[in-house]
Amino acid sequence: YHAGVVTDSSLYSNANAIGIEAESTGVPAANSGHVHWPEVQWQSYIRGVRALKNACNVPTARVKGHKEVASPLGRKIDPNFSMDEFRAAL
Repeated sequence: YHAGVVTDSSLYSNANAIGIEAESTGVPAANSGHVHWPEVQWQSYIRGVRALKNACNVPTARVKGHKEVASPLGRKIDPNFSMDEFRAAL
């Protein structure tokens, strides 16, 4: 699996999910918003995920970060921005 062991393999296995890796400066503040990401990168990330979501007919609620699906919960901390903020931008 892209995120390693996941909470629900029926939803988040490689056969049922698209894994995206995004690099940033690595500011370790959980849910700190996207302020530590260059705006051009943030907007590009949103456009790319939105395009995949729309092309594959994926509901916004199914767009998840590693920290939301990795098992046990808390094993992964990325992405370091709020996934609620990210999903709202989609």
